[in-house]
Amino acid sequence: MVGVYQKNQFNTTWTSGVGGQFTLKLTNQSLFVYIYTTDPTNPVKNIAVVPTALGSNPPTYTSNFLNYLKPFNLLRTCYWQGQKLHNSGQTVQTWAERTLISSSTQVSPTGVAL
Repeated sequence: MVGVYQKNQFNTTWTSGVGGQFTLKLTNQSLFVYIYTTDPTNPVKNIAVVPTALGSNPPTYTSNFLNYLKPFNLLRTCYWQGQKLHNSGQTVQTWAERTLISSSTQVSPTGVAL
């Protein structure tokens, strides 16, 4: 069961794998997406909040973001990927122990799926 709420504007819930799509009435208010229940063997996934201006097949990264990255040769996402090795006391993680895309959460000590 997944619920979407925007104060005084929008409140809906989807259940049983039905899914859905909605258009926000206001973009200057917080949007809350709640996952009330999910099946750990087939978790809720592929939730996306996408500006309609990007169309039905939006790019992974906006041109503004890509332009911002142009001066850099290397990007490290160690903390995001759960690889906080420098001065953290954590041991090296192995590929077999990584967070999977199919995981019911991407917020875990092992980081996001690659």
